[in-house]
Amino acid sequence: MENGEKVISIISEIREKSNRLIVEGLKKNNIEGLAPSHGAILVQLYRNDDLCMKDIAERIGKDKSTITALVNKLVKLGYIYKIKDSEDSRITHLKLTGKGHGIESAFHSISEDLLTRIYRGFDENEKKQLISQLNRLSENI
Repeated sequence: MENGEKVISIISEIREKSNRLIVEGLKKNNIEGLAPSHGAILVQLYRNDDLCMKDIAERIGKDKSTITALVNKLVKLGYIYKIKDSEDSRITHLKLTGKGHGIESAFHSISEDLLTRIYRGFDENEKKQLISQLNRLSENI
């Protein structure tokens, strides 16, 4: 396998293993129905409990249609709710429910476990270099 193909293969393997670890963590914490793809939305809402869908889409780098599908699932599962903006009905705000707040500590624990595993054996400089190089790869695409 050439180096170029190997990079893509390794990145795919990392994503697959990370998703598997997240799913296992959710299962251990009896959190049902969530997928790793919901995590980015929840993280944003844990940081700021009132965001509009447009802001979340921009912050996580996904298009609005992808966000809409993920948000609708989170609403259906009872983790978040939608509120129409009082001044502009085209804007939809998202807020966490009690159930959404209730999984925050488990969610952070799962994320911390994943990051601990990913960065095992890396010093701070190596972490910065890795992030910089991965960002360059992403921007090149």
